[in-house]
Amino acid sequence: KWAYRVHGTGRINGTQKAPNYLIKNTASNEYSYSAALGYKGEKFEMDLFYTKYSTNLGIFTGSHIGNLSDLNAAFTASVPKDTGVFTYKLQSPRQLVQHDLSKVHLAYNWNKNIKTTLVYGYQFNLRQEYDLHKAYNDSLAALNLPAFELNLWTNSLDLKTEIQHSKRFKSIFGVSGLQQSNAYSGRFFIPNFKKLQFGGYYLGTYENEKWLFDFGVRYDYSKLDVFVYKNNVLTNPRKQFQNPSVTVGLSRLLGHHWIVRLNAGTAWRPPSINELYSNGLHHGAASIEIGDATLKKEIVYNAQLGVQYKSHIAKVDVSGFYNYFDGYINLQPSLPPMLTIVGAFPVFRYVQSNTQIYGVNGRLEIPVGKYVTYQFQGNLLFGKDLRSNQFLYGMPSNRITQRVRFSTVRSGSKLNFFAEVELLDVFKQK
Repeated sequence: KWAYRVHGTGRINGTQKAPNYLIKNTASNEYSYSAALGYKGEKFEMDLFYTKYSTNLGIFTGSHIGNLSDLNAAFTASVPKDTGVFTYKLQSPRQLVQHDLSKVHLAYNWNKNIKTTLVYGYQFNLRQEYDLHKAYNDSLAALNLPAFELNLWTNSLDLKTEIQHSKRFKSIFGVSGLQQSNAYSGRFFIPNFKKLQFGGYYLGTYENEKWLFDFGVRYDYSKLDVFVYKNNVLTNPRKQFQNPSVTVGLSRLLGHHWIVRLNAGTAWRPPSINELYSNGLHHGAASIEIGDATLKKEIVYNAQLGVQYKSHIAKVDVSGFYNYFDGYINLQPSLPPMLTIVGAFPVFRYVQSNTQIYGVNGRLEIPVGKYVTYQFQGNLLFGKDLRSNQFLYGMPSNRITQRVRFSTVRSGSKLNFFAEVELLDVFKQK
């Protein structure tokens, strides 16, 4: 009835390389480990889980520039002024990021048709940023303290009950809550805040031999308490957001190999603390980010149509999607650049607009032999700002991934092995 698992990873990366030059000070190292303990009885189940993740990241030195003239020169240069050499060493500017996560998962089977699950999670996030320029005070510089430190604490609780009404009809009732708070030291980027949000939902699923129908409704409430100085006076603005969400889905089995599915729905989210109140240097992006305290909630209406084919010859999955955003929040460049005490940086502002994002996702898998599989995966993504009639800033480039996988994985085998060769094509952004 008892089981356990331990797991660890580690990685060291040297200086990263653009097609024609080395990107100075982009080495990094990271490690993570986790442990889990589980119990499964006839009615009661329990899982305890803990994980820690830590990474040291070098920030491209050429992105932290001392004056506006050098910044403009960097914008127009085809190759950075200082390209560096390959190394595993990190120097400032750099970041230290750590995440600690603990989770307790409890489940009770009232009978064969009813199951209740409770999940509690606690997470602590730490971020330290070390600037390229040291403190002007020699005694402070000798301490090698971070120029900025952010601590974030999060507690979450999820409770749900699954009811199998019949062989074909299933319901899930649930509530969830989240509490979050932060504290920072050093230069200002985002203010201290407290966040509280909770919601309730219902999901229903009906299934027979050919059809699968699912539907859901949810309502969420979010409250944000902010503590920010204005003209050296501490203020406490408060924000409240609430909205429903609805989703419906339908899929149909055609013959033995084909499935067609259609999904539609609406979702929403409140603006985050950085979108509302950030005002300063975003260290890793080497830019000044400025929030907008008047931002409203972001609502999306979406639809997706997909087709899936499965047989011993191949597996194919293709889907097209369309999203209309009422109040899409986007971080966009804003002129002119800004000169600060730690250097000159481009400026980005959070803005809100009505937009559409649409595209196609596809995946193909072909078994070449007993141990070899070929995989192809492609993504086409397009975004349009409907107010300005311009393409949406910040969309990821389209890409294609091809992969050949060699595997000895077989059911019942105690020792399995696999290796992969992967080719990634990233399109130029138009």
